[in-house]
Amino acid sequence: MFDKIKNKLDMINNEVYFLDDTHEYWVKGVQYNSVSSTLEYFSRGFDKIPKEILDKAVTRGNAVHKALEDFINTGDIEVEDEYLDYVVNGVSYITRMRADGWQALSVEQKLFSVPEKVCGMVDLILYKETKTKILLKVVDWKTGSLRMSHYAQVSLYKYMLEKCLKRLKIANMKISTQLVSLK
Repeated sequence: MFDKIKNKLDMINNEVYFLDDTHEYWVKGVQYNSVSSTLEYFSRGFDKIPKEILDKAVTRGNAVHKALEDFINTGDIEVEDEYLDYVVNGVSYITRMRADGWQALSVEQKLFSVPEKVCGMVDLILYKETKTKILLKVVDWKTGSLRMSHYAQVSLYKYMLEKCLKRLKIANMKISTQLVSLK
């Protein structure tokens, strides 16, 4: 079942084109709204934070996300010392999940929903198979304080994942979400 779901997610990644510089998502030539722009209403208050602080947070988040992606994919960690505590917390989480039988299904997985014309990229999807269920966990890393919009964000990722996997008709599949604070 792992391979069946993985193949579907790989197909989705190939259908979605992401422009990093402008944070735009395109599916079959149609521009979709990003999850973050869709949830801007819940993120009010960022306009009051000085730009240099926001830029520093973005740099930190990008460095930590990249280090955790590399760790999951290769087992290697390369990160600047100032971000090491965040990465150690992420590696600890991944190690606990692996010890509990979870495995990485997809990292930086693109997801979309056609009716809502919304796209996003979830940090990690974990997979675990029990005797009676297929379990998937949508994981999103956070290097700052958790906000209400973050809970809405992972809920929207879960919704899009359910929509994307619906055609596979997997009985007894359960999808959960988890925000992981790396602070």
